[in-house]
Amino acid sequence: MNWHHVANHVVITGLSGSGKSTEYLRRLKELRRKYKAVFVYDPRREVAIKLKWETQWTLEEMVAALKAGKPICFCYQKLFPGEIKTGAQFFLTWVYHVCQTFDGPKLVGADEIQKLIPRDEPCPQIFIDIADDGRKDEIDYILVVNKGYNWLHNEVRAQTTELVVFRTEDKLPLQWLKADGIDIERVRKLRMRCGDYVVKKIG
Repeated sequence: MNWHHVANHVVITGLSGSGKSTEYLRRLKELRRKYKAVFVYDPRREVAIKLKWETQWTLEEMVAALKAGKPICFCYQKLFPGEIKTGAQFFLTWVYHVCQTFDGPKLVGADEIQKLIPRDEPCPQIFIDIADDGRKDEIDYILVVNKGYNWLHNEVRAQTTELVVFRTEDKLPLQWLKADGIDIERVRKLRMRCGDYVVKKIG
């Protein structure tokens, strides 16, 4: 346990096609070397395919990959067909407990977080555990929210330490971004599909 670990909780948001996924993949690939272990919830296998990382479908495969020092890219479809939130609950619960068994910084990644933690439902306790208590176990995360920043669950928003904003035009997401201290005029002027974004450190 490291009680002095400074949490790095990154949220990436913006319009479809603005560059969110490219930035998410870039960060995962770059940060792979910094972290002792990387855990990715990968429902569509996008990370595994694009980064050429192996997909793990079962608990046994995840354990074997972790022991071999490989990144974990878990796809829920074999264990929980069609149940994306159940798969996420299973994955995050395993990640939270396994991260308590060894020292060093760990990274968790998930795309389309609004599907896993809908804004109009209670936040799963396991996410609160990872975001809050996970600091002492050196757990950081990168999350991508699609459909607009206003779809981000308040519990996630409250734990964010870095906000990466790509082009956004809709009024409601812009209001939410403004409330978090983002210059929305800069956001409106961002170009599409060119790695053009605004970063805001929070807290």
